[in-house]
Amino acid sequence: MGLLNNMLKNIAEGLLGGYGSKDPQNPSKNSSSAFDPPIPPPKPAREVKNILYDGEDGNTEITYSFMLSRDFADSYSNAGEIDYLAVYNPDCNEEFCDYSIGDSAFIVSSAPENEIYDMIENYKRSGTPDGVYSFERVGNMGSRVYFKACTLLRGVVLYFYAIDRGISYTNNYIGVMYEKNLLGTPLEAKLKGEVDEAVRSYREAVQPPAR
Repeated sequence: MGLLNNMLKNIAEGLLGGYGSKDPQNPSKNSSSAFDPPIPPPKPAREVKNILYDGEDGNTEITYSFMLSRDFADSYSNAGEIDYLAVYNPDCNEEFCDYSIGDSAFIVSSAPENEIYDMIENYKRSGTPDGVYSFERVGNMGSRVYFKACTLLRGVVLYFYAIDRGISYTNNYIGVMYEKNLLGTPLEAKLKGEVDEAVRSYREAVQPPAR
């Protein structure tokens, strides 16, 4: 978790800046002003495809795919808890991308933080997750996508969908982390919309191990 903790620390320190202090409990206070920089529309989406190994012996190959805006640039994490990581950097192009300035991160988890795992587990038991400040059940994305929610995770905002993946990867999430200063801004709405598109398009195909 070293890289992720460092990323969380960087986001919490407010690298984007320019939006002032935001309050997740009072979103009406967080509206953007005329001095906020304009937010460009999302770039066209691209297909992201990756492989998850699962099953009793870890030999079952599961190909998963989803559509993600080109505003996000592929990144890499040494943390085993993260299956896929991309940083928000709409200035990236095929010729050059500065990965060091991305401070909002799109994540597909394979072993979520304890706080998130417990939220999803509590939802399965009681119908309501603990520790979120916004929550909505999801009924049109298949039986393995349970809800979407916002929570504060170690000082940063996590907007996520609770999802079971593969054969045994339960209580996972697909979401985006960003600093609290973005609450109530057009950029927050844009980031959420790009996660919505990714989850709507998420697919898995299981390839059984060779006999």
